[in-house]
Amino acid sequence: MDVYEWPTPDQLEPRYATGFTQLLATKPYRVSPEIRRLYESRLPLIRSFQQTALDLFRAALNDETHPAVLRWLINETPDCVGIRYHRELEDRHFTLPVFYRTTR
Repeated sequence: MDVYEWPTPDQLEPRYATGFTQLLATKPYRVSPEIRRLYESRLPLIRSFQQTALDLFRAALNDETHPAVLRWLINETPDCVGIRYHRELEDRHFTLPVFYRTTR
């Protein structure tokens, strides 16, 4: 199935300026400088949330939280990439996500 054939036109383009979305786009779309500034102003809050989530996950892996926290975070992860796998990762593997989009 070609995922670009079944969506309706309103599913292909964003209708609001809340930030990056997961809506499909068949071609790049440009945002106004005002909207770009709005996205950039939210970035510190997003990064803070991501860092808090990463810190919580690492604390759970290090048994610094209630055991239920780690079970909840890893609850549907296959054993091959479960708790043991994550405990063996090096510090360099625990980084914040990086996303970018090209204009071409």
